[in-house]
Amino acid sequence: FFQAEDGIRDISVWLEFRRVLFRSTMKAGILKIYMSPREESTKATSSDERIKNVEAENSVIIDTKKDIYSGDRLTYDKQQNKIYLNGNVTVRQKDSTIKSEALIYDKTTEKAVLTGKVFYTTKDTSVSGDKMDYDRKNNKAIIIGNVIYTKNDAVVRGNKMTYDFATAEGFVENTDNSTRVKAIFTPGSMK
Repeated sequence: FFQAEDGIRDISVWLEFRRVLFRSTMKAGILKIYMSPREESTKATSSDERIKNVEAENSVIIDTKKDIYSGDRLTYDKQQNKIYLNGNVTVRQKDSTIKSEALIYDKTTEKAVLTGKVFYTTKDTSVSGDKMDYDRKNNKAIIIGNVIYTKNDAVVRGNKMTYDFATAEGFVENTDNSTRVKAIFTPGSMK
């Protein structure tokens, strides 16, 4: 187990860890890297092959050059190849932001699950719901529970939405058939 507080600089373990997690840069107030001892991993030639788990807390920021992820706490489980980000989660992409309370990202499938009142915003569109299943590879998401989709001044409510980030188009529905989808359109808003 390796622990460093208030940043890590110029340490080989840190440089090799960067390759394991997103191939990007990570900052945190506290970083803990759990590694297998050298004698347990005879095949491991580098420190990143010996990493079992990583924990980070206190303003965790991950910059992948494409996206910037932030949250209060991070756990990386190398065996499951999953990243858990909790508390005030924010994902900033080129022209959009996603906020939630928790994110689980599966690096193998490139799919993420965001929970705890999810908000997605761009300059003219916003979507909120209780949960978002995000397929990064296909750039699509399914938002479930108390969905509110707003584009300009138009508002659509339902309990499920399928959203395509590439086209900025979505389909809202009520899957429980108890009520109809509710929509408000302001004249001139659908340009």
